[in-house]
Amino acid sequence: MKRDPQGRYLFFALLAVFGGGALLTVLFVPQWDRPPVLAAEITSEELGPSAISMYTLTRTRAPARQNTLTFPLPDPVEEAGVRAGDVYDNVEVLADLDRARFDRLQVAITEWVAPEQGCTYCHAEGADGEPDFEAEPPYTFEVARGMLRMVRSVNAQTDHVRPQGVTCFTCHRGENVPAYGWYKAEDWPGPEERWYQNPPPWIRTATTIRDFFPREAFELFLLEDNRAAGLQTREVMVPPDDAPDPEGMPLFTRAENTYLLMMQMSDALGENCTFCHNTRAFYDWEQSTPYRTDAYHAILQTRSINHDHIEGLTDLFPEDRLGPAGDPFKANCMSCHIGERRPLDGVSMIEHFPGLVGDAGESAPD
Repeated sequence: MKRDPQGRYLFFALLAVFGGGALLTVLFVPQWDRPPVLAAEITSEELGPSAISMYTLTRTRAPARQNTLTFPLPDPVEEAGVRAGDVYDNVEVLADLDRARFDRLQVAITEWVAPEQGCTYCHAEGADGEPDFEAEPPYTFEVARGMLRMVRSVNAQTDHVRPQGVTCFTCHRGENVPAYGWYKAEDWPGPEERWYQNPPPWIRTATTIRDFFPREAFELFLLEDNRAAGLQTREVMVPPDDAPDPEGMPLFTRAENTYLLMMQMSDALGENCTFCHNTRAFYDWEQSTPYRTDAYHAILQTRSINHDHIEGLTDLFPEDRLGPAGDPFKANCMSCHIGERRPLDGVSMIEHFPGLVGDAGESAPD
């Protein structure tokens, strides 16, 4: 065997091993985005009053698959002149809707949520393969009823979604389960046990940065009524880092979760931080763009969706439709926006389906 006193063979062998490992990691582990190389790939927009305006830079991206779908506008329908509740049995949420509009909406919901399964996704299937509306329906029937209450309540609130409105298609886009949402994380240590050595539960099996983020920020701010404010850049060291806030969570942990939420909101809209904030004064609402107020109402509305509507349906779902903590799939900003500033490019929905506008306080029955 030829001697290698200078270790050159060993060096090149190790270089090949590590280089090959690095190449395989780059190729197969993450889903990389090519950085923009041309000025034409970046658009600039000035936001806010001229004296304190900010420029937000947005990269032109290929649309997500869900955003290549167009909202199917319905054909006009002549009203039947009779209430759906007077024609059909067991109609609760849409009983006051005209029967013709009710029928059209039922067909639309099927296309929005279950185009492959058809009506039998929510209604019992008879021996002939056709829907049996008199038989005991599957669990999806009551879930759909709860989702209709949720959609009607959301559309009745003018602070965020009006005048565009939302329908089942906004999130489902032809799928039984929306492509984007979240489950609760499994139990994590309490605030007194979590510091630098005990970070939130990062999703280590993720293949994208979006999936890698822990779910704690969603649970704190998009489900529970927690305070997301108080992180003022000019006061970051007052009080000390290790002092708990009034809700008992260390400020470092509170800050981490708040920034995690903000990063995912930015990703959901396909915008950067200056879409809502002014970089010289992140804390100052008066120097922020108008979109910051919209985002504030969006957080409140998403929290209402998850807390007041989806969580109440937990007992209806089978075990295989629940997350590791036993909760149903819930909404975040990505659920509707999917990388766009306005879902589905702002197409108006509720003008075609006014029956999906209910009372602002509409919720599931006790």
